[in-house]
Amino acid sequence: MRSFLLDRPGHGQLLDRLRERRKLPARANYAEWRAEELSYYLDIDGVKEDTWSLPDGSTLSVTRQRHPMGGLLLLFKDITGELELQTKFNAIMKTQGSTLDNLHEGVVVFGGDGRLKLHNSAFERLWNLSDEKLRDHPDYDAVAAECIPLFHDAEIWDAIKGHITDPSAKARQSTTGEMRRSDGSILTYVTQPLPDGNTLIAFADVTATRRVESALRERAEAFEAADRLKTEFVRNVSYQLRSPLTVIFGYAELLETQKNGQLTERQQDYVGSILSASDHLSKLIENILDLAMIEAGRMDLDLEDVDLAKVIEESIEMVVTKAEDTEISVRAEIEGKLGMIRADERRIRQILFNLVSNSLRFTDAGGEIVVSAQRMGDMVTFSVRDNGRGLEAEKRATSFDSFVSGDQRGAGLGLALVKHFVDLHGGTVGMKPVEGGGLEVTCWLPAQALRTAAAQRELLLTDSVSA
Repeated sequence: MRSFLLDRPGHGQLLDRLRERRKLPARANYAEWRAEELSYYLDIDGVKEDTWSLPDGSTLSVTRQRHPMGGLLLLFKDITGELELQTKFNAIMKTQGSTLDNLHEGVVVFGGDGRLKLHNSAFERLWNLSDEKLRDHPDYDAVAAECIPLFHDAEIWDAIKGHITDPSAKARQSTTGEMRRSDGSILTYVTQPLPDGNTLIAFADVTATRRVESALRERAEAFEAADRLKTEFVRNVSYQLRSPLTVIFGYAELLETQKNGQLTERQQDYVGSILSASDHLSKLIENILDLAMIEAGRMDLDLEDVDLAKVIEESIEMVVTKAEDTEISVRAEIEGKLGMIRADERRIRQILFNLVSNSLRFTDAGGEIVVSAQRMGDMVTFSVRDNGRGLEAEKRATSFDSFVSGDQRGAGLGLALVKHFVDLHGGTVGMKPVEGGGLEVTCWLPAQALRTAAAQRELLLTDSVSA
């Protein structure tokens, strides 16, 4: 090609040679195009610019203008790289714009001179702005003036402007804030300085979130108030019941001694019924108080070393008299040595007493109740098994609920307290039918209980959230 140029070819010859070497754009009518190129020698006004897309994929920028000394001056510039960069830049800008427009948050970017550089459609929606007002890149003050009807705190708008236009390191810091607007909505905003000197501001509508938080807070406060009211109510009612009950119980015991005169056989039966009913009512009041304290998360265990075998034997002795009256056999089956456990002895006694008492209520004369226990490493289990009337499968699922109504076993508070006391110790309780009739309730307890009132409150909170 160099030797060809040394022969000083004409413009037409040059074009023909370039066409042979595939260095010209593909043209449907080359002769016509060639004639047009050569016509610039005769008729050209100013500068004529054009781009050539060559077969090898490159692109040239071609500039034609008259030469001061005559002839035509042609300038060729390879702009392939520039076009690729421009294409990539346009693609990035398109992707960026599409991304911003799909955000729920309103995003706006201001330059260091305070003029609007970039914004998304969410920003327009949040502040009720039209694209026409933002199209010519207005300055910050003009944009803020359009937003003031919804949020009129000028100090905050001025503070945001300071983060945009003040170049000092102190001002170029990320900040956050909240705007409670005149339409009742709540926005949070973030100002973030960018490396190129611009500042990005993002607005998010958190009205729904704040309403949910407020509702949850009010609900939690209402639950706390209701819990306090329930606890106080139970205490007051229990106290009001205990006072007359103590009087009734005292006078009944006095009558039973017959110090003030002999009683007939029927009168003695009446006094016995009064004492029995008073004792039952007293235990019921104690159970209600215990349940209220547990559900309020205010009951702590009084942990100590407990001889479980001894507690089982003494608990059986407490109900032997009643069992003999009903002709029901109550016995213990202890496998191996139970040893000492760390537990609340009073609550363990209550668990056993309630389980045995529940079995007595639903076991006919001549029946049998067996209290068994064994130790398995760090766990101890004890169960109460009877051969009474049993319980249907669908009723066993709710037998440990408080105040279960109906004639099913466990109705009331006995088994509910059993479950709560076992939970306080960090254990579990279960129920299963006995082959041939009857029911067995088993408690699994850790040998070293650690549960406190604080842990119980956390357990109850977790249960309520799960529900």
